[in-house]
Amino acid sequence: MFWVATGGKGDYLWSLVAKGIANGNTLAKQAKISACEQGKEGPDKNEHVVCIYNDNFLDKDQVFESERTIRSLGIKCQLQYKPDVFTYLGVYRKNPWNLRPTIYNSNFDVIRNQSIIEEVHGRF
Repeated sequence: MFWVATGGKGDYLWSLVAKGIANGNTLAKQAKISACEQGKEGPDKNEHVVCIYNDNFLDKDQVFESERTIRSLGIKCQLQYKPDVFTYLGVYRKNPWNLRPTIYNSNFDVIRNQSIIEEVHGRF
């Protein structure tokens, strides 16, 4: 998943994801973008979250291949990998148990033209 501002940039990045999936250029078969409530207060106002799904979060090779195919679409912003099980259980970033719901972070190094993936599961 990644966050993007509303407006032109958000529309552009979403179009890359949607076209990539429709054309079979990603390992993912589905994705979604959140709605944005105008006038909403807080740190997430005027931002969308884009969620891109793969089949098995336990298959590390599949997760990393999904990341690679997302990057190949031109997505260079920070990506975070959150298994859906956390969403189903209501575990979000500011939860009462202080659990970290993401298991990988991926940042793109434009100088080296490569992703830097960090495993974060289990760190609080």
